[in-house]
Amino acid sequence: MQLGLNSYRFVSCIYSIKKIYILLILIKTPVEKLKIKDYKAVGYGLLIAGLILIIWAVYSMYNVYTGAAQPPSLIQMNGVTLSMPTGQGTPPAQAELISPQNSSKLVNMGIWYALMFFVASAGGRISGLGVKLIREIKVEVKKED
Repeated sequence: MQLGLNSYRFVSCIYSIKKIYILLILIKTPVEKLKIKDYKAVGYGLLIAGLILIIWAVYSMYNVYTGAAQPPSLIQMNGVTLSMPTGQGTPPAQAELISPQNSSKLVNMGIWYALMFFVASAGGRISGLGVKLIREIKVEVKKED
């Protein structure tokens, strides 16, 4: 197996996830100084960012699995061949079960699916944080008689 040269999209996805993680850390630190309006603005920003991540992941997976785009070529696989015995004195016959192109494409599509599933779930988590910041907290105090 060899790493392909077209892994730029994969690396850029990892860097964008890292930037979002750093942004979340920066958002958490000055919590005491934020006002209610600021919480809502940050919440809407996180909600939009999470939805964009989800939509991009679904759109990218749709394009790859319908054949409109190719997944990044991260791994080059060898083909699967089977040696079939023949009669005495003749070399065994080789039968190719899966071609190298098909096996590489299958593995790369699986890796792309796993990565996009991770990106979509991260988008869901980010959107969930945004919704929690947007939602108003109502507290009712009941007096016991």
